[in-house]
Amino acid sequence: MEQSYIDNMFKKIKQNLNRKLMSSSVLKVLEEEELNGAILANRFRYLFLILVASGGVFNLTGIKDSEAQFKGSIIYGVGFLFYFIITLLHTRILKYCNDKKKIHQFEFLTIISDFGILTGMMFSWYKLESADNFNYFLKNPSFIYFIFPFVLSLIQIRLSLVIVSIVVFIVFHFSA
Repeated sequence: MEQSYIDNMFKKIKQNLNRKLMSSSVLKVLEEEELNGAILANRFRYLFLILVASGGVFNLTGIKDSEAQFKGSIIYGVGFLFYFIITLLHTRILKYCNDKKKIHQFEFLTIISDFGILTGMMFSWYKLESADNFNYFLKNPSFIYFIFPFVLSLIQIRLSLVIVSIVVFIVFHFSA
């Protein structure tokens, strides 16, 4: 009895999310809102670049060892550069590309790259600061940055992006 209720609930959810069953006017509004969400998420990416840059400046000024400060500058610089390039590409695709499929594919790439860049920067920073203490990586306050890709996927009103965001976070976090 309980299983059939759950099965019916998931069938109804699947039917409601099936774009083929939506009327053309509802589908048009949904696609417009998804595009508006992608544009808004792209604008937030530029704000996040400012956060990453300021975090790098504050973290690097607290380091007394010049060699560690140099390596930390490289870590933040490379992470910032990758994120900046992907954000610029995302902006150009949103502005000049009319192919919705390419836009959606690049949105998946941005989510994956967000988590990859953040994980790479944090893992590199852990290796630089406290290579013998993995808790430094796991309990790092910079993990608050991981909320940002989740928020970006929520803004875009696409359930598939939210699911991919959650899965990618779990994979990247537990593989590090």
